[in-house]
Amino acid sequence: MYPDVVIIGGGIIGACCAYYLSLEGVKVYLVERDHIASGASGAGEGNICHEAMMPGMELTLTMASAALWDQFSPDMHRRIEYHKADTLQVVGCTEHLEGLEQNLEDHAREGVHGTLLSPKELFELEPNLARDVPGGAVFSGYNAHMQPMLATIALTDAARDMGAVVRTFTEVTGLQLSRDGAVEGVNTTSGPIPTRIVVIAAGAWSHRVGEMLGLDIPIVPRRGHMLVTEAVEDLVFHLVTEASYIATVEETDDSTKPNVCTIVELTDSGNLLLGSSRDTLAGFDPRVNAEIISAIAAGAVRFFPCLREVQVIRSYAGLRPCSPDLTPIIDRAEGHGGVYIATGHEGNGITTGPITGKLISEMITGKELSLPDEQMSKLSLSRFQAG
Repeated sequence: MYPDVVIIGGGIIGACCAYYLSLEGVKVYLVERDHIASGASGAGEGNICHEAMMPGMELTLTMASAALWDQFSPDMHRRIEYHKADTLQVVGCTEHLEGLEQNLEDHAREGVHGTLLSPKELFELEPNLARDVPGGAVFSGYNAHMQPMLATIALTDAARDMGAVVRTFTEVTGLQLSRDGAVEGVNTTSGPIPTRIVVIAAGAWSHRVGEMLGLDIPIVPRRGHMLVTEAVEDLVFHLVTEASYIATVEETDDSTKPNVCTIVELTDSGNLLLGSSRDTLAGFDPRVNAEIISAIAAGAVRFFPCLREVQVIRSYAGLRPCSPDLTPIIDRAEGHGGVYIATGHEGNGITTGPITGKLISEMITGKELSLPDEQMSKLSLSRFQAG
């Protein structure tokens, strides 16, 4: 039997789309040119950190997805190493103190409340933090963390258990269209797949898939780096992010240097994840850049001098799908019958994946959307065509 929907892309967004469509009884094929989570979903941190999201649609999607992550079963939570995580936003230089307080106010207006800490309170929570940091920090106790690759695989497996077909190492080579431009099938390296509905969830490669339809999906790859340390004990106790994180995400890439902002986080296995960076200069090159990982390491040691003697055992980079306004595209493509788009989540695929999959499922099945029309218009592809 032919599938009702073919999803192109086996990252967290494609997995969430497959899961929520399968939950509605839709017959789904998911095709991925490599293995599941081979792109950005296998090269991220797995944080759901409300304070690090820009107020507006990014924060709205994060709050909606956080509620959906909470609803998964305890068995799913154990499998993906999901747990609540206390977080600290810490000021790295005095000029960012005012921005920290403004960020706290902006998020409070949208229902996300943190606690401004005194230097004494901060150092009680993180005793190994450098004493020469300015001392301003915001504490939040309702964020969460998971292992992103495990989460992507688990949702794909759950969709498969509900009847979805998952084809890995299967690259899309073209789309079959009717005379009026409607989808009739997907051509792949494993053969054609007849279908009348396609979801483009190909991450940084979504623009290339769109070109097969003559559709301009304005997504570019934005490379991000991570370091993994050896297992440690009693050095870092919270997810610690530099307070300038949002500003770093919004910065225009500088051709002379990458955008780097410090993140230090303890995993379930005892290893530390160190981040983060952003640059569009590499294009589709996922190789690790020595200058960037050196800057990340230096930032981590700046905040936690005790990490100077800790060994880094691995570094990696991933290509995040970045839209011009840093907001995802979750939409049905006008003038292209049967084509839906779910991409442009930058580094927030884990953070905003479930609500994306749910919205795509609601669009395809004709259910009432979880977000109002006013907000959905801010996720449309046409917002770029309209300038």
